[in-house]
Amino acid sequence: MTNLSREGRDSSEDAQLQADTDEDTWGELAVKRLILEADNFIVFIDKNGDIDWRTNKYDWSKTDLGKFNAVINRAAALETIKRDGIDALFISNHKRLVAEAIARALDGDLTAAQAMLDLAEGILNARSREESRLWYLSAACLTVVPFLVMTALIWSFRSFFLAHIGNRGGQWRSWRIFVDINSQWRN
Repeated sequence: MTNLSREGRDSSEDAQLQADTDEDTWGELAVKRLILEADNFIVFIDKNGDIDWRTNKYDWSKTDLGKFNAVINRAAALETIKRDGIDALFISNHKRLVAEAIARALDGDLTAAQAMLDLAEGILNARSREESRLWYLSAACLTVVPFLVMTALIWSFRSFFLAHIGNRGGQWRSWRIFVDINSQWRN
């Protein structure tokens, strides 16, 4: 098997990468990132950021189609999960893990493919938890800050409030007003 995996490329290498894929075998492909090219299959991330794969004279008789389809279905589900608030580099790396799983499946190692999908799912879940913690912390700060500001203002102007409300905070005056209103209502 020929392994022409490309890692850590910059965008200036895209034209060279396009030339590295066998156009006679695969036709014209919009390859952004080549994951694995073998004699009978190719796995890549296209210009739109989607995972794509092609086969050519692939011997499907050696493949457990039930397990292979399970890998492909799980890979499709992981690729399409909504990832709001997660940076583009993380999404690109996550898609690479999913594409590597498809490459392992096409290479015949379905156990390694499932393990790679487990890893991709675990990393995505951990990142999602991290993002939700950040959202929770932000919401908590937005809720607490006004109360802290109000407390700081009251403390700063406490002499003004003590002069107008009194040392007991007006509790006796409020009670007397309640008792007076209540006794007038009964009469």
